[in-house]
Formats: sequence, C-alpha cells, structure tokens
Amino acid sequence: MNEFTLQPGLTQSLTSLRGLTALRDADGKVIGYFSPSDEQTAALYAAAATHLDRDEKDRRKAAGETGLTTVEMLEQLEDAGQQP
Repeated sequence: MNEFTLQPGLTQSLTSLRGLTALRDADGKVIGYFSPSDEQTAALYAAAATHLDRDEKDRRKAAGETGLTTVEMLEQLEDAGQQP
C-alpha cells in the first residue's frame, strides 16, 4: 500500500468529512476517493494488505496472465450457487 503525508490544512479539511468522499481536481475530474478511518476500518485494510502481493501481480502481468471480468466472476458464483 502506498502512503502519502498530508499538509496540516488538508488534514484538517479531510478529518471533517463523514463517509466516502470523491476527491476531484480543479476541472472536476475524480482523482480518487477518501474514506475516513476508524480503528475497525484500519484493521480491515491492514488485514487485506497482507493478501496483496505486488510482485505476484507484476509477474502475472508480465506473463500475460489475465483475470476475470466482474461479469465472468458473477457468472461463476451464480453457477456455483454462491451468489446472493
């Protein structure tokens, strides 16, 4: 996971936000999303990060391996009877 240290003014602005927020540039283009953290959320992100291997992703990309689209994954779950 990447980290970015905020300037104090931006920190103050972001800490006042509640809930998921789109961050936009001056032209209105979404450049990312901000989700305020609490201890539970931080623990979930930390746990998820342990399952992400950037080197493995890069290896698969270099090897030309592809994953599934969302539609393909949903079809597989539906076929397996696991989709809600």
